[in-house]
Amino acid sequence: MDHQRGERPDLLYHDAQGGQPAWDVPEMPEYRDPRWLPFSFAHRWKIRTHVQEFGENGMDIGHFPYLHNQQTATVESRGLEMSGPFLIHHLFQHYSVFGLVKRFTTEVCGPLDVYLYGLGFAVNRAVIQTKIQMRYAFAFFFTPIDEEYSEIYSMLTMEKTLGRTLSYLLVRKAIREGGVTIDQDVPIWENKLFRPQPKLCEGDGPIMTYRRWAAQFYPKEVSCTPASL
Repeated sequence: MDHQRGERPDLLYHDAQGGQPAWDVPEMPEYRDPRWLPFSFAHRWKIRTHVQEFGENGMDIGHFPYLHNQQTATVESRGLEMSGPFLIHHLFQHYSVFGLVKRFTTEVCGPLDVYLYGLGFAVNRAVIQTKIQMRYAFAFFFTPIDEEYSEIYSMLTMEKTLGRTLSYLLVRKAIREGGVTIDQDVPIWENKLFRPQPKLCEGDGPIMTYRRWAAQFYPKEVSCTPASL
């Protein structure tokens, strides 16, 4: 279903020690901006993994052009911004161009900013630059549902640069492509072993910086690794 303008999805808070929330989730500016379509439900997955892995996936840029080569030709990290429970990973992508699209352009690229709000909420904000410019916001909500499984709920919107009808068609296309991308990640998430000190190379992205940031969301007496929780 589509979320009406101004609505916000329900968010659940839990603290094992019974504490109160220490910060608020910021409102997504796309919700109230009339230049954007209402958010559309995209997908829901139940995956055998820890919620911390979802955010780490947005740091691990080494796998983008290999696992997701139907979408990404190359990608580079342009740094992190961190402020308390918020993190932004600035990326720049060159998209794969196939088939008839090559008749119109050989270059499709643009910035992709991965916004993390704690370990339970992320928004990928992309600007796709070709002969026209398109802006998307893909929101993901991550919920642990038992000791083994987590759920992803996702929804997507697009700026109405090309008019309402064409924008809706492009949203449906983006939803399909986003589903394919997550489906490709699922087998890795469900079979990945957590290594506290992984052997990383230069192109793997800021994984360890992300893990240090994520440690703030666990009780200090707990070893802050997905493998130990």
